[in-house]
Amino acid sequence: MTRNGTKFTTHDEIRGAVTAVSPTSISVKATDGVTENYGVGAGVKVHLKADGKGHAGTINQVKVGDHVAVIGTGTGPLTAKRVLDRGAGTTK
Repeated sequence: MTRNGTKFTTHDEIRGAVTAVSPTSISVKATDGVTENYGVGAGVKVHLKADGKGHAGTINQVKVGDHVAVIGTGTGPLTAKRVLDRGAGTTK
């Protein structure tokens, strides 16, 4: 949690499988069964690493079933700031 002026901002991260994704949102289910939903805006940074090498991507390239880490912020609804997509079938 950080303080931004007079408001606090909560930082949140989840790693797991994508259960739903659209140009405006992403839902991820962790191995412990917890699911978190994030809003996705134009400023989200997506990094694709499915091929073993990393490169910049877009939210449209993230697919249901991909293993991701999502870092977000929010004081109510969470907003994704970064998405690291490792592709389907890998949890590392």
